[in-house]
Amino acid sequence: MFLCLLNNITCRQVLGRRFAAEGECGRSRFHDMVTEWTDMMGHFNLGEFFPSLEWINLLSGLHGSFVPDRHGKFRLSKDNVKAILMDLFIAGTDTGTVTLEWGMSELVRNPRVMRKAQNEIRGYGVVTRRIFPERFENSRVEFKGQHFALIPFGSGRRGCPGIAMGTTVVELALANLLHAFDWSMPKGAGGEELDMDESFGIVVRRKSPLFLRAVRIELATDEPSNSHLE
Repeated sequence: MFLCLLNNITCRQVLGRRFAAEGECGRSRFHDMVTEWTDMMGHFNLGEFFPSLEWINLLSGLHGSFVPDRHGKFRLSKDNVKAILMDLFIAGTDTGTVTLEWGMSELVRNPRVMRKAQNEIRGYGVVTRRIFPERFENSRVEFKGQHFALIPFGSGRRGCPGIAMGTTVVELALANLLHAFDWSMPKGAGGEELDMDESFGIVVRRKSPLFLRAVRIELATDEPSNSHLE
């Protein structure tokens, strides 16, 4: 669900249309391609973990294939264009998807924090022409690359150019999920039973899919109706 949401947002920005039609957010070839690409890019490299074994990359021809591109003339081929577009789509969908999955996982494991967030979202009234700085107080660390304690978007020249869009999309999606639904583990299980194992790759995704029970909240009538989302 998260992958389809982020992919639709990216496609609307780039192409002006949704990737999947309304109600058709199932597993697709794009989903399989994203998983395959992230697993491949995060493949174990002996030279990075054991510098004394860097010579293995020389024997494999990996470094040799980079030399002509480094010293020759740069030519933008169709393959280059396709690779850039694929990188844009995958980077705009997979990272946000993983962030939303881990965010929902942590909230389900901590019901008190989830209730606090839901109460703030559902009962928050915006007063015009006023700024409340509470969210900026008592915090010396921010995630936009200025502190090395937490730099998910990189830092300096290697900072992510899509930081503004990424944070906006993730915050908006998470806020809507908490605003419209009550979330819990299926079959009455507790949040402490949720499997939090990680899968190795270029991004640290969940090893097992996230299955949660969603109860839609009708804020106008306060009459909840059951629905199930994956």
